[in-house]
Amino acid sequence: MMKRSAAADGRWHSRLLAKRGIASLVSVFMLSTVGAVAMTAGAEAAYAGQAPNNPAVCKTFDTDPTMVTTAYHTSPQLPCELGGKKVTWSAIAWSRNQYKTPFSTVTASGYTTDDTGAKTVVSIPVEVLPANVRYFIDSGTNGAETDEFKTVKVANPDLLNDKTDQVSADANTWGYVASDAVKVKGGTNADDKYDTGLYGPVVYRLPLKAGKYSLNAGFKGWWGNTGAVTQTVSVDGTQLATNSTNVGANANATAAKLDFTLDRDATVEYAVGGLGRVSWLTVADQYDLPKVYLAYGLEYNKTPTNDQADAYWRIVNAADAAVDRWNTWSNEHPDQAADPHYFTAYYNPGIPTAQTNPDYAMGGHGYAGWGPGTTGRIGWGAGRGFMVEGTALHEIGHLFGSGYYNYGNYCVGGVWKGPNGTAALKSFGTGETLSCGGVHMWPYGNNYATEWNGLNAADYETHMNRSVAMFNGMSRDAENPAPYFTVRTVGEATQYSDYDQTIRVAGQSNQGNPITVTLADGKLPAGVTLDPTDRAANGTPNGTDDRMYIHIKGRPTEAGTFKFTLKAANRNKPDDTAEYTLVVKPAAAPVNAVTVTGDAKIETGKTSQLTATVEPADAADTTVTWQSSNEDVATVDQNGLVTAKKAGTATITATSKAVPTVSGKLDITVSDPVTPPPSTTVDKTALQAKVDATPDAASKPKYTVGSWRGFAAARTKAQAVLDDGNATQIQVNQALTALTNAANRLRLR
Repeated sequence: MMKRSAAADGRWHSRLLAKRGIASLVSVFMLSTVGAVAMTAGAEAAYAGQAPNNPAVCKTFDTDPTMVTTAYHTSPQLPCELGGKKVTWSAIAWSRNQYKTPFSTVTASGYTTDDTGAKTVVSIPVEVLPANVRYFIDSGTNGAETDEFKTVKVANPDLLNDKTDQVSADANTWGYVASDAVKVKGGTNADDKYDTGLYGPVVYRLPLKAGKYSLNAGFKGWWGNTGAVTQTVSVDGTQLATNSTNVGANANATAAKLDFTLDRDATVEYAVGGLGRVSWLTVADQYDLPKVYLAYGLEYNKTPTNDQADAYWRIVNAADAAVDRWNTWSNEHPDQAADPHYFTAYYNPGIPTAQTNPDYAMGGHGYAGWGPGTTGRIGWGAGRGFMVEGTALHEIGHLFGSGYYNYGNYCVGGVWKGPNGTAALKSFGTGETLSCGGVHMWPYGNNYATEWNGLNAADYETHMNRSVAMFNGMSRDAENPAPYFTVRTVGEATQYSDYDQTIRVAGQSNQGNPITVTLADGKLPAGVTLDPTDRAANGTPNGTDDRMYIHIKGRPTEAGTFKFTLKAANRNKPDDTAEYTLVVKPAAAPVNAVTVTGDAKIETGKTSQLTATVEPADAADTTVTWQSSNEDVATVDQNGLVTAKKAGTATITATSKAVPTVSGKLDITVSDPVTPPPSTTVDKTALQAKVDATPDAASKPKYTVGSWRGFAAARTKAQAVLDDGNATQIQVNQALTALTNAANRLRLR
């Protein structure tokens, strides 16, 4: 466990709260190994899992309160008893981090135990108030005192309104200005300050002394209404402050705080326009609160076992310390802080140590660890040694720092390449490298107790603050990732051969913030281009996912070594550049000519084998592609075999595949066959000549097996016709055609 004294703990919390101008908690919670026991100086131990019975923590009331108040980021004084029974309040009910929204109502939960040991869950609302509330008006209540108003009144005895709401009798009396246009919402629940209200437009008169004030107001889209609500503070027609907020259907929304200054005593007019409705409004001495960058809640059993109660206390103390440190650092370094996040803490004894569970919420991104309001879960196992601030920060670092999504993009070769995380580490001036692996990070990752166990108070503070700085940098890398070339080398190419090198660029790349990649310096070989238009390996088009794939592709026509620099940019800085060296190996001389030969005249229905001769003969690639200019007349396959379809003309072209600009052509004419007149004389002269002109059996080894087989069969058939004294002229002609075609198909080995 973390070795830190109670005095050091007290100094830490006092320093934290003093930064906010808020008094430190009186008590310092010390946790025993059996049951969480809370103690203060001079106070007796309370019940297991409960705060001590003294005014600094819980409070004894003459009558049971229906609501209590607390200051911003301060544990409330919860009643020690309700209904005559002692209350064991949940650990989270005491967490100062649950009370960070002024004029919000937080429900604190606990339980009482009867003589039989049966536990009954109890709860009480806690109103979070800034100091010196001047007005607390629950609009539309017609002056009926609500529990909330009475509670606020007790906490602020100098409240200027003596009832919840009223009509202003004259220009110097507080209340709303009555008119036919102003209506009181009916059917309200007085215990819900958002359910009461006026709709109008509404104008309130609020007499105030000279000073600086903050006005807050609450709105609700009753009856499903939505729209913008405007609010304006003015004096004698001079506007002092104004803003607007959007109200969703049936959803609560608090308007942005209005700060204004009165240089003299005056009656302020507060006007509500736009959607024109208000549920409640408050005026307090002007306050500026730190921004909440990290918040959390606790998932817990409301009637816990002793083991659960002890674990809850430890987890809350660990989470409070980590969250306070995160928020303090972020407010001190807003230019380096990550977007706000929220997590839920929970206890599961089955977890070996502690673990992170990101929420699956952001479509297409897998994990939702990025962006305002995104959430996750952090769980602790039974080991009490891990229920400390260091472990809490480590898991927060997993969830919102290195995270899961984008971890693979920026953890390259065991080193974190994200610019913000790297810059954070460099700022420490220690010369360390931000290492990563297995979804972890170090140094300052708090992976093990050895990273912080035994540090003195000053070194502990330095270590933990550096952890927060590093995690914020890594979170910014993941939330608004600047581009980064994850592939920084390219393979060799061969001259005149196809080349395609994929380069992945990590970082945010979508329609609103695309990555652009340009050639910043150097040159690519002729025939090779930078192509960012291809789809990613997973089929996702570039510009719709948080990554980009570009291609260095083409058919290089020059050999040599080419050095060039690529630049990747989006609106997230900094840009990234990567230097590449592409070696193109020389190949044989390129094709410079193609000649097509063969029969230029073909009869309909017949075929003719054409030949493409490529020069030079030793070119690296002598293959060609065939094409007919008129496939209605004649078609050609990729072996150069032409099939005559109908009478007409067509141009057959053979194009070099290696050098597509080089080709050869042959114009052919297709004609219908002429039927010869009938003849009783059988003329075998042409057939005999063809047989004599064709290779004999001795030539067989020169030709491919397939082509020779067809030719030998046709020659045997022709010889048989010659030897047949009864052969007709048709048989002779057919044998001649068959032999001619077979001879044309012969292929040398």
